[in-house]
Amino acid sequence: MKILILNDDFPPNCDGGAGQIASQLAEGYVEQGHEVDVLTAISGKRLAISSPYKISYIPISYDSRWRAYLSIWNPKASKLIKKFFKENGSYDIVHAHNVHQLLTYNSLKIAKKHAKKVVITFHDVMSFSYGRLATDKYLKNFNYKLSFIDHIKQAGILWNPLRNFFIKRILKKVDVKIAVSHALKDALEANGIEIDDVIYNGIDLPSSTESVLRRTSGEAPLDSALCEEPHSRKASDKQTIFFGGRMNRDKGLSQLLDAFRLIKSSHPEASIVIAGDKSKAEALTNKYRHSEDLVDKIKFTGKLRRKEFIEAISNCDICVTPSICFDSFPTVNLEAMALGKPVIATHYGGSKELILDEQTGFIVDPFDTKTFAKKLDYLLSDRNRAIEMGKAGRKLIEEKFSLEKQIENYLKFFQT
Repeated sequence: MKILILNDDFPPNCDGGAGQIASQLAEGYVEQGHEVDVLTAISGKRLAISSPYKISYIPISYDSRWRAYLSIWNPKASKLIKKFFKENGSYDIVHAHNVHQLLTYNSLKIAKKHAKKVVITFHDVMSFSYGRLATDKYLKNFNYKLSFIDHIKQAGILWNPLRNFFIKRILKKVDVKIAVSHALKDALEANGIEIDDVIYNGIDLPSSTESVLRRTSGEAPLDSALCEEPHSRKASDKQTIFFGGRMNRDKGLSQLLDAFRLIKSSHPEASIVIAGDKSKAEALTNKYRHSEDLVDKIKFTGKLRRKEFIEAISNCDICVTPSICFDSFPTVNLEAMALGKPVIATHYGGSKELILDEQTGFIVDPFDTKTFAKKLDYLLSDRNRAIEMGKAGRKLIEEKFSLEKQIENYLKFFQT
């Protein structure tokens, strides 16, 4: 098959999960013998990449104040996308991911004229929401539905009363609509977007299971597709908690630091490693970094490339993703579990579909600081149990969340 992948950004020019997933799928489709092209947008300096497929970039940028309008239809983007199809011909499959900012929803209409089948994978709530889903009624009662008032509160003066109407109208022309978790499917359908099925994101697994499992107990270096350079770590090293990704308040960093503060005295050697934009991370942690009890306990790596990001996870003992908003299916959870790390994750969104509570980690309410702290204390206090949880997580990834399984599930939709 001839397959085109659409996504607003693409590695190495992005740090979002959707771009990483789209990249993995592109390589996987090629390995299965399919011809793959990628169409993505670029709004700044482009980093070069060597890949087994062709990547085409269209230069798109605009003032974010107009996003509620230009994310639906942008005349410049539409002209360039039409030009791309004119030059590259038709496709059997167009597999779209995030097109809700630069490529625009109108790219789906254009693609429909040049493909036998158009498939879209939803990675987040942006098709019905102006931002992250973090309303009081969701955080307190898991109510996904956004009201007229909720939209106005989110968008303010940037509100477009016809935004969601036009998005839903375009999505009706798409042949197959996929969500990356059942939680996301429920959220989308509660807001009027029907989903055909759920396909979980997968991850490219290391070639040697035992090397990863031994790596977590300090017995062997990591030798894997996830980590290109072997890296060893002694079991006697100081314990570290990993927090990484995009730095904004909704990711729950403050909640992690509040919980860590409660158990810090019991684990004087423990620290938190924060991987992401350093200036934003420092702004989020300012009140904690300068407090006497947490000084020297918070370490920043700055923004990392993928290989370095994986290295940072592999060097830690626990991975924590305590988002205080709807988080569809955090990629960092997959990465940590593939590396044999126990994960403490939020109960908001799709994490609970991946992490088995008390088996591969813990699902917590990030606002329940005492319970959150107890789970941190448990894993830091019982290293052997933490390692066992990590092994169980690795096994679960192998069985249900491999990249091969994800590709197999998509190809079934492509071929029917």
